[in-house]
Amino acid sequence: MKTYKFLINGVNYEATVLEYSSSHAKISVNGHEHLINIVDDEQNKVPKLEGFERSTPQPPQPIVPVTPAAPVAPAAPKPVVTAGDNILRAPIPGVIIDVMIREGQTVADGDVALILEAMKMESDIHVFQSGRVKTIYVQKGDSVQEGDPLVELEA
Repeated sequence: MKTYKFLINGVNYEATVLEYSSSHAKISVNGHEHLINIVDDEQNKVPKLEGFERSTPQPPQPIVPVTPAAPVAPAAPKPVVTAGDNILRAPIPGVIIDVMIREGQTVADGDVALILEAMKMESDIHVFQSGRVKTIYVQKGDSVQEGDPLVELEA
């Protein structure tokens, strides 16, 4: 398959020749297929357009081996917190894998409250202030959306 990219009157077109014979061609233009009749293939008679040649390709540069860096664990998403709000909210959509706290428990800023799975990745959700757990709005297995309340704290 051969693909051509055109800019005609400021509009981009991508044409791909899917099948070709001496009398017909099946082409795709911007994802729409067309069967066209070839009246005359005068490819060798088309004059060259001077001044628009592509630059000569440069020889490939040697590949320099790179020592891979140690893998870095992705940062856990930050919980959504509104000023004056004592409610820990879901930072991203996902499923609650585990609840690490219980109502009435005293927690410190940074303690892990829940484990949330999003896109096959588990993230610890930390409390954002010290205090007592007033209400837990979710349980293991619950699906949550970004901004859903998870835990309410009392300062």
